[in-house]
Amino acid sequence: MKTPGHADTQSVPMAPPSAITYVFKSSAGGYRVRPAHVIVKQEGTVYIRNLSGSRVTVFFDDDSLFDQASVAIPQGELGKVGIRRGEGFQQRPFAVYVHDAKAFAQGNSHPEVIAEP
Repeated sequence: MKTPGHADTQSVPMAPPSAITYVFKSSAGGYRVRPAHVIVKQEGTVYIRNLSGSRVTVFFDDDSLFDQASVAIPQGELGKVGIRRGEGFQQRPFAVYVHDAKAFAQGNSHPEVIAEP
């Protein structure tokens, strides 16, 4: 029997095994990361497409969740980082440095990877 106001947990979508985010130059100025929040299953992969017009480096500050500390991505290329299995729900920030601009790209908030068990 379903409880009113509660979703049937068997029909609730789970996090995908991979996800993608984009780095690009905004028409309003500066560089952006969209989506800024990437949701992926633990032991999955996050892909980062660089459309910024510059080489970028993506930094991950917690090697307990990410399989590498950083990844350099040439303009027009696709970088990736593996997500390790963690204890329960995991949420970690990442940063994208745009080399030609000597600045960090902005999300609509600080970019984060959210990893579900």
